[in-house]
Amino acid sequence: MNGIDLSGIFSGQTGGMILYFVVIIAVFYFLLIRPQRKRDKEQKNLLNSLKKGDQVITIGGFYGKIISVKNDVISLQIGDNTAKIEKSAIKTVVKSTKDTAQDDIESDEETKEE
Repeated sequence: MNGIDLSGIFSGQTGGMILYFVVIIAVFYFLLIRPQRKRDKEQKNLLNSLKKGDQVITIGGFYGKIISVKNDVISLQIGDNTAKIEKSAIKTVVKSTKDTAQDDIESDEETKEE
């Protein structure tokens, strides 16, 4: 039959090179791409769970308390001032309203015991 003989392509050095590239791609996926996707997903969940009363840190390093959340804009109380910021500018939630409610319950229980 006239044509190209492909029997030698995956043997010897060529097969080793293909295997080498597959291993490199797998390493990049597991060390770089997958962890970044996980961090992105966690950040998205954090931003979606923001609510009034949460104490947060912005990416600029400001500590504040959320006054209101409307779509992608958050009103943040920083000291005596209020600022409107993008939701994506929130880096971390320091104390959520659930934590505050739990602290209030615990402090009430401690007061009753005394």
